[in-house]
Amino acid sequence: MVQRNQAALCALILFAALLSACSSIAPNTAKPAIFEDIHYFATDPDASGAFFQKHFGARLMAHPGRPQEYVDFWALRSGEVPITISPIGPYKTTPPGSTFWSNKKIIPPSSDDNSYYGVYAVGIATPSLKVAVGKITSAGVELAKEHIRLPHDQDIPTQTIYGPDYNLFTLVERPNMNPGYRGYGVDHVHLLVRDKDETVKFYRDVFFGEEIWSNDNSAVLKIVDMLFILSEPEALRLDRSSVEERDYINKVRYGVGHIGWLSTDMQAFMDHVDSTEYKFGVRPARFYLQSERTVYTLGLLLSPNVLSTEILQEDGRHSARTVFSDGGTLPEPPSPGFQYQITPEEYGTAK
Repeated sequence: MVQRNQAALCALILFAALLSACSSIAPNTAKPAIFEDIHYFATDPDASGAFFQKHFGARLMAHPGRPQEYVDFWALRSGEVPITISPIGPYKTTPPGSTFWSNKKIIPPSSDDNSYYGVYAVGIATPSLKVAVGKITSAGVELAKEHIRLPHDQDIPTQTIYGPDYNLFTLVERPNMNPGYRGYGVDHVHLLVRDKDETVKFYRDVFFGEEIWSNDNSAVLKIVDMLFILSEPEALRLDRSSVEERDYINKVRYGVGHIGWLSTDMQAFMDHVDSTEYKFGVRPARFYLQSERTVYTLGLLLSPNVLSTEILQEDGRHSARTVFSDGGTLPEPPSPGFQYQITPEEYGTAK
């Protein structure tokens, strides 16, 4: 009996030591904290913002420090990635004499111009697809000719629509979702990729992505706090020979110009990237606006599909934006039992 008690005591001591050791393991500060933004170039930024506000209940978030007047941050629900919107440059803050924008051919938006590598569609979660489609079509939003299903779960109801500038958005039915201000939220980002395995490797090695599903020409990754669907052309019934490469040197398109993540330790992230086979396109540095120091440090990498990928650090912020443009702060997310009857005005004044 004594020996048995001694063995049990030893086991408890070993277990406590193991817990102590695990709790003392330092967090991986190289890993980004959150998925930070999905940035759209828009022909009419005000109309695009109004689209997300009217149909998805998006709220305009405040700029920290000196505002960048050419870009707006729109959040569909608290604690998640905002959709950021700007015109194509040059901006009034673009340095004099810069040819970055003037040398590029601008591709006009078209419903026939969605076959190029990069962000193919953005998923928008809704508790009821039938209700959402009814509301949005009655308000004049056009259903897309493309119909995108989730490759890893074909049974989930979806409906693809055209947003501003014919950008694709896939409404996804999520009955148990944590609702946004009008019951919507960002569900996933869908990438059209040249080589699924090559792209998986990039997001795994650089951004610590976790592959949760895969077949011959599609994969699903969880990268920090967001779901990413990667599809080669064949998975979307596209003719590979007709899919265009992205060309940042000579062309700029209306649509998603970049996606980005928030870092809380940029030096650790830089050291991590330097240990991989990948290189920064623009090495992270403090961002200055007309010679004035901002709160941002940022850098850029290009994915294997030449999608601009931003890494951002903002002084004093380690999580999603919480301040509205009117100065109000975000409320706690509604409970799962929320019935989608509270208007955005009850959460504060919308722009």
